[in-house]
Amino acid sequence: YVEDGKGYFRDDFGTESTAHMADVDLGGVENIVSSAGAEWADQTILEFIIPLDSGDAMDKPLVPGNTYTVLLAYHDLRDGFATRHSRRGTGEIQLNAVP
Repeated sequence: YVEDGKGYFRDDFGTESTAHMADVDLGGVENIVSSAGAEWADQTILEFIIPLDSGDAMDKPLVPGNTYTVLLAYHDLRDGFATRHSRRGTGEIQLNAVP
């Protein structure tokens, strides 16, 4: 989320089909290499970089050419990691190899 112009990010792991926790709380490592966020009245942009293979047991190795499910969630009115999501969904992303 973005608050006062600063982006906040957390490396999480799915503990159940509808639950997640911070990797570090489960014995893992925070593997976000770089991140940025911006917010306007009608939109928020969040960008982050993670390693393809962090070696962390809480992270799945990512292979260029493969497709992965991405989970998205947010709250309409409140920010923060403890706020329950008011909207959520899934999508797919394919990692393309860089020539």
